[in-house]
Amino acid sequence: MKKEKNKIWKILKDKKTHSIILIVFYCLLFLSLIFYIRIKHNLENSNNNKENIEKIESIFELQDYLENKNYSYEYTLKVDNDTYKYTGKRYLDKEEFVFQNGLISENYQRNKSDIYKKENDKFIKTELPYHYFNYFDSDLIGAILEKSTFDSKNNLYEISNKDLQDIIGNQKNNYEQEGINTIEIIYGDNNVVSIIIDLTNYVKTINETDDLVILELKYMNFQKIKDFSIN
Repeated sequence: MKKEKNKIWKILKDKKTHSIILIVFYCLLFLSLIFYIRIKHNLENSNNNKENIEKIESIFELQDYLENKNYSYEYTLKVDNDTYKYTGKRYLDKEEFVFQNGLISENYQRNKSDIYKKENDKFIKTELPYHYFNYFDSDLIGAILEKSTFDSKNNLYEISNKDLQDIIGNQKNNYEQEGINTIEIIYGDNNVVSIIIDLTNYVKTINETDDLVILELKYMNFQKIKDFSIN
């Protein structure tokens, strides 16, 4: 037994053998490191794919909620330094909202296609106070989301002027068909919190202005709005 140990010790002390052992050791270490990195990368990809799938599903879920037409909302349109804000609720074909622009604050109601604005304690028939296109129309917003394509490089959705024009139905035709408008989806716990549409390119081509135009749409309280009366 002692002779066997001495023999092994002599082999280990041999420089050539020692070098081979070191090479084998470092090779195994290198392969283990590669294996670890690949497993970690696959896990990260799996988690990212799961998160992306959940985010995509949340967009479809939002479209379903919009189709049900029962929610509260906050729309903010920024045109350069001017801000238009709409805060309200919707129950099927009825809406109540407050429109604000600077010191202006106005109360509106909608019953189907009829729009009313409160003036001197009375509601007078009028028009919806939107700009560029009717973002109160949830079907239009759903169609814009459905038509947009995802740009993974910038983590944004995109829709062309032509597609946006076709959805909105604006009769003006002096737009650049190749222009692109971006849509940013803001998530919270993989649920859609808000939709931010950069309309600058679209507005520039139809109005020939250089205004920076950003529309943010926030939806909440889905299926929690109770029926209410219109004055």
